[in-house]
Amino acid sequence: MDASLQDPPPPPGDSRPELAREEVDALVDHLFVRTGMDFRCYARRAFERRLRHVMLHDGAGSVADLRDAVRSDVEAAALAGRLLVPVTAMFRDPPLWRALRERVVPELREERVVRVWVAGCSSGEEAYSMAILLEEEGIAERSRIYATDVDEGALARARAGTYGLEQMREYTRAHQLAGGAASLSDHYVAGASAATMKERLRRRLVFARHNLTSDGSFQVFQLVLCRNVIIYFCPAAQERIHALLHASLAPGGFLALGHRELVPLATAAGYQPWDESSKVWRRADLPAPAPAG
Repeated sequence: MDASLQDPPPPPGDSRPELAREEVDALVDHLFVRTGMDFRCYARRAFERRLRHVMLHDGAGSVADLRDAVRSDVEAAALAGRLLVPVTAMFRDPPLWRALRERVVPELREERVVRVWVAGCSSGEEAYSMAILLEEEGIAERSRIYATDVDEGALARARAGTYGLEQMREYTRAHQLAGGAASLSDHYVAGASAATMKERLRRRLVFARHNLTSDGSFQVFQLVLCRNVIIYFCPAAQERIHALLHASLAPGGFLALGHRELVPLATAAGYQPWDESSKVWRRADLPAPAPAG
């Protein structure tokens, strides 16, 4: 579920190119003008690691060479997407999904309408995982899942909802570990080499472009998942994103973060720990009880 700036380890004997700061800044500005993606908000070291990997793959001798090869908005979007490597999977970190099923869903049952936001959804696996969980728990019909990302290419893959059969075998195991109430195969149609999520799941999902560092809140949610995304931003951007997520939660709403992420001190007072081992928090200002009958 998350667009990260991780990259694979360099091959043996790899000598990654040195990066001229002014050339990196020029590339970042170029991509912002062409695509609206603002890499100035990302952690510099992580961004440069990924940039070196792309340069090595493309045989670019300098960042300026890489920038000069981008001659259209389409090419700029493609490069920006490569700098945001999607690291995601269905039911990734099964204990988190079991905690959602066992500790959060019982609270969501009390809601008339359940709105969920999967922020930084990448190619959609986490959003479909949530749709499956809500269906298996019997509250899908009154739920709506909004899944957003800054990368239009990733969103196109998410809308298609098609994943390799080898991936689905891995996801089946994770689904079982996450407390899956049925077979994962009940939720997709398998082809010769890939599987497509069933239409009943796809129609409950709204995929849309949203930039966590510049766009505002667009709905009030009972549950927000933003996992393994925030850690790749600079401190100022992290603070802004946390403020946005808190503002987007309904009173008593839940926030699920990645296993390496914490609610910062600046917003910690707005939450109470709900399942600390799984990084699930609850907005502290609980709704007022309904008046007696």
